[in-house]
Amino acid sequence: MKIRSGFVSNSSSSSFCVYGAEISNYKEILFKKSGIGEKYGISCEQCNLSEIGESIKDLEASTCNSEGESLYVGRCYTTLKDDETGKQFRDDVKQKIKDLIGEEVKCSHIEIGWYNG
Repeated sequence: MKIRSGFVSNSSSSSFCVYGAEISNYKEILFKKSGIGEKYGISCEQCNLSEIGESIKDLEASTCNSEGESLYVGRCYTTLKDDETGKQFRDDVKQKIKDLIGEEVKCSHIEIGWYNG
Protein backbone atom coordinates (compact mmCIF):
# COMPACT_ATOMS: atom_id res chain seq x y z
CA MET A 1 0.00 0.00 0.00
CA LYS A 2 1.25 3.47 -0.85
CA ILE A 3 -0.21 6.60 0.71
CA ARG A 4 0.47 10.11 -0.51
CA SER A 5 -0.84 13.13 1.32
CA GLY A 6 -0.12 16.58 -0.10
CA PHE A 7 3.16 17.41 -1.78
CA VAL A 8 6.25 15.24 -1.89
CA SER A 9 8.90 17.08 0.11
CA ASN A 10 11.98 15.95 -1.82
CA SER A 11 10.63 16.55 -5.30
CA SER A 12 9.31 19.49 -7.26
CA SER A 13 6.63 17.41 -8.94
CA SER A 14 4.66 14.25 -8.35
CA SER A 15 1.89 12.27 -9.94
CA PHE A 16 -0.70 9.64 -9.13
CA CYS A 17 -2.10 7.37 -11.84
CA VAL A 18 -4.51 4.53 -11.05
CA TYR A 19 -7.75 2.90 -12.08
CA GLY A 20 -10.10 3.58 -9.19
CA ALA A 21 -12.48 6.05 -7.59
CA GLU A 22 -12.71 9.23 -5.57
CA ILE A 23 -14.27 8.62 -2.17
CA SER A 24 -15.74 11.72 -0.54
CA ASN A 25 -15.89 11.88 3.25
CA TYR A 26 -13.48 8.95 3.34
CA LYS A 27 -12.61 9.39 7.02
CA GLU A 28 -16.20 8.83 8.08
CA ILE A 29 -16.65 5.86 5.72
CA LEU A 30 -13.37 4.14 6.59
CA PHE A 31 -13.64 5.01 10.27
CA LYS A 32 -16.99 3.21 10.51
CA LYS A 33 -15.92 0.32 8.30
CA SER A 34 -12.56 -0.29 10.01
CA GLY A 35 -13.91 -0.17 13.57
CA ILE A 36 -10.76 1.69 14.59
CA GLY A 37 -12.75 4.07 16.81
CA GLU A 38 -13.93 1.31 19.09
CA LYS A 39 -10.58 -0.45 18.96
CA TYR A 40 -8.49 2.59 19.94
CA GLY A 41 -11.09 4.89 21.51
CA ILE A 42 -10.56 7.72 19.02
CA SER A 43 -12.98 9.95 17.15
CA CYS A 44 -13.37 10.22 13.40
CA GLU A 45 -11.64 13.62 13.46
CA GLN A 46 -8.58 12.07 15.13
CA CYS A 47 -8.43 9.28 12.58
CA ASN A 48 -5.85 9.44 9.79
CA LEU A 49 -4.87 7.31 6.81
CA SER A 50 -1.95 5.64 8.53
CA GLU A 51 -4.25 4.40 11.29
CA ILE A 52 -6.71 2.93 8.83
CA GLY A 53 -4.06 1.71 6.42
CA GLU A 54 -5.04 -1.92 6.90
CA SER A 55 -8.42 -1.06 5.37
CA ILE A 56 -6.82 0.03 2.10
CA LYS A 57 -4.27 -2.74 1.69
CA ASP A 58 -3.69 -3.88 -1.91
CA LEU A 59 -4.71 -0.43 -3.16
CA GLU A 60 -2.88 2.85 -3.60
CA ALA A 61 -4.34 5.98 -2.07
CA SER A 62 -3.81 9.71 -2.31
CA THR A 63 -5.41 12.72 -0.66
CA CYS A 64 -4.65 15.51 -3.07
CA ASN A 65 -7.28 18.18 -2.61
CA SER A 66 -6.70 21.09 -0.26
CA GLU A 67 -9.53 20.22 2.12
CA GLY A 68 -8.46 16.60 2.45
CA GLU A 69 -12.08 15.45 2.29
CA SER A 70 -11.63 13.12 -0.67
CA LEU A 71 -9.55 10.02 -1.00
CA TYR A 72 -8.45 8.85 -4.43
CA VAL A 73 -8.01 5.12 -4.24
CA GLY A 74 -7.27 2.49 -6.84
CA ARG A 75 -4.75 0.16 -8.34
CA CYS A 76 -1.75 1.22 -10.39
CA TYR A 77 -1.56 -0.17 -13.91
CA THR A 78 1.96 -1.43 -13.22
CA THR A 79 0.41 -4.06 -10.91
CA LEU A 80 -1.36 -5.71 -13.86
CA LYS A 81 -0.29 -9.36 -13.86
CA ASP A 82 0.93 -11.12 -17.01
CA ASP A 83 -2.05 -13.49 -17.03
CA GLU A 84 -4.64 -10.86 -16.04
CA THR A 85 -6.95 -9.27 -18.62
CA GLY A 86 -7.96 -5.62 -18.52
CA LYS A 87 -11.48 -6.63 -17.49
CA GLN A 88 -10.15 -8.79 -14.65
CA PHE A 89 -7.98 -5.87 -13.52
CA ARG A 90 -10.93 -3.44 -13.50
CA ASP A 91 -13.26 -5.96 -11.83
CA ASP A 92 -10.63 -6.58 -9.13
CA VAL A 93 -10.36 -2.86 -8.40
CA LYS A 94 -14.15 -2.44 -8.25
CA GLN A 95 -14.46 -5.40 -5.87
CA LYS A 96 -11.68 -4.16 -3.58
CA ILE A 97 -13.24 -0.72 -3.36
CA LYS A 98 -16.67 -2.25 -2.72
CA ASP A 99 -15.14 -4.38 0.06
CA LEU A 100 -13.46 -1.25 1.42
CA ILE A 101 -16.47 1.04 1.64
CA GLY A 102 -19.39 -1.38 1.53
CA GLU A 103 -20.98 -0.21 -1.70
CA GLU A 104 -20.30 -0.12 -5.42
CA VAL A 105 -18.80 3.02 -6.89
CA LYS A 106 -18.08 4.11 -10.44
CA CYS A 107 -14.42 3.59 -11.21
CA SER A 108 -12.37 5.32 -13.89
CA HIS A 109 -8.85 6.28 -14.82
CA ILE A 110 -7.49 8.78 -12.26
CA GLU A 111 -4.42 10.80 -13.10
CA ILE A 112 -3.38 13.62 -10.81
CA GLY A 113 -0.19 15.58 -11.09
CA TRP A 114 1.04 18.59 -9.21
CA TYR A 115 4.04 20.87 -9.21
CA ASN A 116 5.54 22.41 -6.09
CA GLY A 117 7.69 25.26 -7.22
